[in-house]
Amino acid sequence: MLTRADYVVLENLLLLVLIVAPGFESMGKRSTFVREVFVTGYPEDTICGENLAKILTKPTERDSDILQAQAIDILANGNLML
Repeated sequence: MLTRADYVVLENLLLLVLIVAPGFESMGKRSTFVREVFVTGYPEDTICGENLAKILTKPTERDSDILQAQAIDILANGNLML
């Protein structure tokens, strides 16, 4: 079970990914980057990775706080192993 400290680390890692990811104006590059990080990079739970990729490449939501909250919800329901 993840602790509060684990979620703080995850939240900051997600923020880092959002910072280094290509912008929404380059959706192809952004989508490729996000999929490499969350789907290809963690094959143990591709459903969780696909859900993360879906929200992090959604051009309608650009507020990083909202994206982080949605991502944490997905991670909390996924099969995450640290």
